[in-house]
Amino acid sequence: MKFNITYKLLLSFFLATVAVVGVMLFMVKLSFEKGFLHYVNTIEQQVLANLTDALSDVYRQDGGWDKLRQDRRRWFELQVNSFMETEAARRRFGDNTGNPFRNGPPTAFVPRFPREEPSGPGPARVFPMERFRANPRIALLDKDRHVIIGLFRNADRLQLRPLKADGKIVGYLGILPRRRLMDNHDLQFTESQGRAFTLIALATIISATLIIILPLSRSLVKPIKRVTGATRMLASGRYDVRIPQGANDEIGQLSHDFNTLANTLEQNEQARRQWIADISHELRTPLTILRGEIEALQDGIRPLSEQSVNALHQQAMNLNRLVDDLYELSMSDIGAMNYHKQEVDLREVIESSHAGIAKNFTDKDISVQLDFSGRKEILVLADPDRLKQLFTNLMVNSCRYTDSGGKVQIRVKPGNKSVVVELMDSAPGVESTDLPRLFERLYRPDSSRSRNTGGAGLGLSICKNIVTAHGGKINAAASSLGGLMITVELPLQC
Repeated sequence: MKFNITYKLLLSFFLATVAVVGVMLFMVKLSFEKGFLHYVNTIEQQVLANLTDALSDVYRQDGGWDKLRQDRRRWFELQVNSFMETEAARRRFGDNTGNPFRNGPPTAFVPRFPREEPSGPGPARVFPMERFRANPRIALLDKDRHVIIGLFRNADRLQLRPLKADGKIVGYLGILPRRRLMDNHDLQFTESQGRAFTLIALATIISATLIIILPLSRSLVKPIKRVTGATRMLASGRYDVRIPQGANDEIGQLSHDFNTLANTLEQNEQARRQWIADISHELRTPLTILRGEIEALQDGIRPLSEQSVNALHQQAMNLNRLVDDLYELSMSDIGAMNYHKQEVDLREVIESSHAGIAKNFTDKDISVQLDFSGRKEILVLADPDRLKQLFTNLMVNSCRYTDSGGKVQIRVKPGNKSVVVELMDSAPGVESTDLPRLFERLYRPDSSRSRNTGGAGLGLSICKNIVTAHGGKINAAASSLGGLMITVELPLQC
């Protein structure tokens, strides 16, 4: 059987409550029994103190213990009266004026001997003495510690109180220490209290379950269920689903993270659709031209000549270049491009890249200025081939979009931990709203730097991936020359 999280939380809280209440019940019962035993012992000590004084008076009156030894009933009465003189007996049975037993007999004693009816005229005794018995743990001993009254043959286990008459010890009152409750009434009372404590514990567990545990479990599971339902919708393609963020806790953080994930997936889905649409558009243009040229040749509209073949070849090369750029970009996205990093002289890489496309700048009458801040060598840890690809792409981009007769400046500024390369060109420029999007794939601004100049809008995206792979940064801004400035920051070799 599969239990959901609601029942698991409910069971966990319930078991925890049962354990806590169970421990509390055990401790309360233990504390009550010890406290009640202490209470009984306290009363017993008061009885012994009263009984000690009474026995001393008896000895002085009788001149010894012989009469008391023969009159066991008097021994009982002494114990009863000693008990009734305690504070607990007064609170329970009233004061000692008149008949101290008018409110009923104390329950600490149980009858042992048969009732002896009083002889002669006079009122019957209100309180029947046969309902009491002597405390079996109390004994009377003479001055030589021999048992006079009591059930003990050996007085070694007794706690003794001296009995004095005229300043001399005439005997001892002994009691066997109480280690647990033995009286039936005391035991019945503690059992009844134990049952009451148990019922209270059960009522507490049930109340806590219905009032606290069950609502708390549902409230904790409710946001989790919302996340679960939203996750299923997200898995089915509903990227617009969002979860209301509740309390500022772990569940709230989970909801926030889910919303962030959903928003990212939604943006990625939109980017994917835009990516497919842009690729379709970029592929459609050369294919449409190729199809039109070929159909014109087939229909005899255009003669098959060297010029028409060159036009077809140019469109095929454009299509091939676009496919190559797409492949390169996809490889850089998934990290499949190979990087063999080593100590590289950045100045040598930039000069080599410029030399490779110097003819392109010359053909458009664009002057190029290289400034290395007087440094002959600038060492970085990088892949030389990828760095050459990076700066070649940036220079080709400037050459392609800069007007004839323009100017390009490349400045290298080494720092303590990194080196900054600034590539600036002259007009035309880029609108400020288009600058943050220049590194997006297939994006080209609708300005004089338009797609009519050529390119598929993938070069800067590839450049960004190469810079990121080297732990650097790249961004675009307006150039002081009137065109575009690309800034590349790379870490220096330590």
